[in-house]
Amino acid sequence: MNKISNAIILAAGLGERLKPITEEIPKCMTEVNGISILENALKVLSNNDIKKTVIVIGYLGEKIIDAFKEQYGDMKIIYRWNNDYKTTNSMYSLWLARDFLEEGTYLIEGDIFFSSNFFEVVQQLRVNKSYWIVDQFYSYCDGSMSITDNEGRIVEVKIVKGKLEKCQDNFFKSSGILKLNFEFGLKFSSWLSEEIRIDNTNVYYDLVIAKHINDIPIYVHYVENKEWVEIDDLYDLSRAEKKFQ
Repeated sequence: MNKISNAIILAAGLGERLKPITEEIPKCMTEVNGISILENALKVLSNNDIKKTVIVIGYLGEKIIDAFKEQYGDMKIIYRWNNDYKTTNSMYSLWLARDFLEEGTYLIEGDIFFSSNFFEVVQQLRVNKSYWIVDQFYSYCDGSMSITDNEGRIVEVKIVKGKLEKCQDNFFKSSGILKLNFEFGLKFSSWLSEEIRIDNTNVYYDLVIAKHINDIPIYVHYVENKEWVEIDDLYDLSRAEKKFQ
């Protein structure tokens, strides 16, 4: 099977919960033990033979361009501007990079700090399937939750904003990283374009997938070493610094 050599990083958001850090820099430039979330991602991708990465930027995006220019190691960097970052959500940012989706890509949210070992496991997954990289969803979790059948295929996706009273073994939390082959990417691109057509731009891309979950299979892959952290607030930042010290 053909190897995926592209990545999309979504980094347009305001990062309100990381203030005061994000008053001066975009969320993805927040440092974990001296290296920013974004540079860590670019370093891991470059060291693992990713040839092109598109970064969708918005809030203080010029600081990202100033920092990384158009190359990181041997990897080319392309920028797409989400000028409507205040009024749109991740699906709109992803739509701006839909040409990368259609080639097959790693989709990475711009607030995820992860290790090279973690990414290497994801890379080894065959591209005859598409995968959502996950952890177990516990009662204290919130965010994107995938529910699977007995074969690991996702049958439902929800955004959990409160705390669940009860969790099941087939409830999984998104790591913010997906590996999508070109067949899934083509479908996903068309779904995003349909949402744009009806002006439904202020939703998570997760909910666009949820709407079409029966159209084409996507599976969970549980990475047991858990060498990743989603950094939404100062508490998450503290956890990341302890985990990756």
